[in-house]
Amino acid sequence: MKAYKRFKNVKGKLICRDFVYEVGKSYHMDEIEICKQGFHACLNPEDTLRYYSEEDTLAEVEISNYIFQKHQDTKVCAKDMTITRLLNDREKCQAQAKYISQFDNIMKHLDNTEWVDLGLPSGTLWCSHNYNVKSAVDWGEHYTWENALELDCNLPTKEQFQELYANTNSIWIKEGRLFTSKINDNSIFFPAAGFTNGTSFYYGSLHGDYWSSSFDTSDTNCAHCMFFYSSHVYPSDDCFRYRGFSVRPVLNK
Repeated sequence: MKAYKRFKNVKGKLICRDFVYEVGKSYHMDEIEICKQGFHACLNPEDTLRYYSEEDTLAEVEISNYIFQKHQDTKVCAKDMTITRLLNDREKCQAQAKYISQFDNIMKHLDNTEWVDLGLPSGTLWCSHNYNVKSAVDWGEHYTWENALELDCNLPTKEQFQELYANTNSIWIKEGRLFTSKINDNSIFFPAAGFTNGTSFYYGSLHGDYWSSSFDTSDTNCAHCMFFYSSHVYPSDDCFRYRGFSVRPVLNK
């Protein structure tokens, strides 16, 4: 798979954490651990700027036998990496534009699809949109937990959110999270629509808060939900039932 990696360029040598790389060469490591051991790169060229500066050299690489950094950005850790080529300024812009266009193509597909099969063990199908909206990027309305239960749709259970989390890789992109199946590569997008507390609105474009149908047996004032932001996903969080959260329907099999 194609990815991108930045290096310190010291007198023509490509250096990352004291390891010297060369264009055209391939590298292998038997044991890997994200951020500790292995060959690291990002699927999104822009994410490389989290770890290196704009002045550092950007390369296109080919990776295999990799794992994702869980639910933060598009950083991956691979056992095998080949340094394909170095990118000039124009090619950097082209690479970023191509990555964004891939996301836009997924959104167009979701806008024409009602239910998405992620190949989950339970057979659950996830709706491609929030409740009662037409586009995958639309926020939709916010509902208290009791109001959400009265909607004409099936809310996911706590266990279905946990299953989604366990069987997908997710990245933060365009003010939301794209969850991509580890099983069949299909994707769904959850916009970060924030939440309401009475008449007040909080964290639009920063937080995603989605109700489950599962009651919190440890606190009668709360119910379970999925909560996420740019660097973390909590598939089994809990919150006060009077808050207004988003709703994403499921189709049970």
